[in-house]
Amino acid sequence: MINTEKPTRPTTLHKASEQDFFEVKHFLKRHKQSSIQSDDSVFIVRLNTASSRAIIGVAKLKKLNPKTHWLHGVYVDLPWRKQGHASQLLQFIAAWLPMQYANEQTLKIFAFPLRHLEDFYLNKGYQATDPSNLPEALRNRYHRAQTQQKGWLSMSITIKNNLETFAREGRERKKG
Repeated sequence: MINTEKPTRPTTLHKASEQDFFEVKHFLKRHKQSSIQSDDSVFIVRLNTASSRAIIGVAKLKKLNPKTHWLHGVYVDLPWRKQGHASQLLQFIAAWLPMQYANEQTLKIFAFPLRHLEDFYLNKGYQATDPSNLPEALRNRYHRAQTQQKGWLSMSITIKNNLETFAREGRERKKG
């Protein structure tokens, strides 16, 4: 099915609910992307027009531990690329994560983007990460991908959690 509606800005962005999962799985399968796993946090961009509420972009985030996460899939449908939707997904995740882990001072997201997306991720604050510094589970996955010549880069971003600082300051004020 071809989308004949012209790309426009009216979209909504949110964490997917269980009600969204069937549609997300269908979207990913249709675009030959890996499916969601039961422990993934999934984020979606939807059209928000009178004629369509279709999903046009998906990002998948897996928690490795409360401080460490793996962004293991960002996909935006071809007609909707270069309009800021992937950027919105990354920004949304970077804002959502600290709210989920308010007790953590810093949070780290690892990603394995394809080489042609390096500048995009660098512009979003990600940095090249030495594969030897990856968590073990990701290091093994990354090395397997390299032997299969998948062309992944090893990148990460550190998010300073201002919510934790705010909560700590609030606790200190109550003590004083």
